[in-house]
Amino acid sequence: MLVALLTAFAGTAFSVAYSQDSSAANIASNLALLQNTGSCSACDLRGVNLSGADLRNADLYKSDLRGANLANANLGGASLFGVRLDDANVSNANFTLANLKEASVLTLQSAITNSSTTCPNGEAGPCN
Repeated sequence: MLVALLTAFAGTAFSVAYSQDSSAANIASNLALLQNTGSCSACDLRGVNLSGADLRNADLYKSDLRGANLANANLGGASLFGVRLDDANVSNANFTLANLKEASVLTLQSAITNSSTTCPNGEAGPCN
């Protein structure tokens, strides 16, 4: 059973689809924390729709973003160390200056990375 939750992030409405084993209140709380502080370490953000979001310099250390929609999001300078991005849509997401070291991600080929991006393997970008 999938349920949808709408919330606001930086003045834009975003949605999250979650299964019964996910906690809607927990995900909504995590999104609010991210919105209010720019930080949400080790947060459950599975399936969130953050397409087009301005997440520059956000701290998402070891957060779970599996299945999230980050298309066209700006994650420049973000701390994404150990983040789970499996099955996330990162098309045209900007990871310039972001730290993706030890991130779990299938591919970053459709994302924007450059030599100032720290890739999941710890090396300077561009990332594959």
